[in-house]
Amino acid sequence: MSANRNNQLQSLHRVALGIETFARRVGLVAACVLLPLLVLGRCWEIVSRNVFESATSSFFNSMESEFFMLFVFLSIATGYVGDAHVRVDIFRAGFSARVKWWIELAAAVLFVIPFTLIVIWYGYDLVLSAYQHGERSAAALGAPLRWLLLSSVPFGITLFTLAMLARLVRGVTEAPQQQQGNK
Repeated sequence: MSANRNNQLQSLHRVALGIETFARRVGLVAACVLLPLLVLGRCWEIVSRNVFESATSSFFNSMESEFFMLFVFLSIATGYVGDAHVRVDIFRAGFSARVKWWIELAAAVLFVIPFTLIVIWYGYDLVLSAYQHGERSAAALGAPLRWLLLSSVPFGITLFTLAMLARLVRGVTEAPQQQQGNK
């Protein structure tokens, strides 16, 4: 392998690691901010219903579902990068690393990339429409700037797509390094 090609692969590898690091940080921030809010919201609902015997407000229910949506879309890439996503491990366990990588590549090209591109495309249209119409939350008070909340959909899915591509790039760039280490 020429030195120039090796340098290109190392640069590509660093970019892939940078994307994965960014995805992990976004997910960590989302978890640190949104999970406590979700827990506190649920606790408040339980206390208000059982102790104060008051009906749960639609505002809290709406905010809880919106926080959950934010959490899911901002942390999906983190789950992928950390191998915390769903796989059929009963079949996958017996495969070599090379076969696993080829399965990952095939799944990405045939299923994940087309699906994520569709979600990004329509997610962008959804955000743009919400922004242009000054859309508000469905809650009683109607939180303003709903487009900002909805932007988590195309942002999170774009980050997921980049994280998946980064993992595939790492699979390509780490193979030559492993081969050199075996010599």
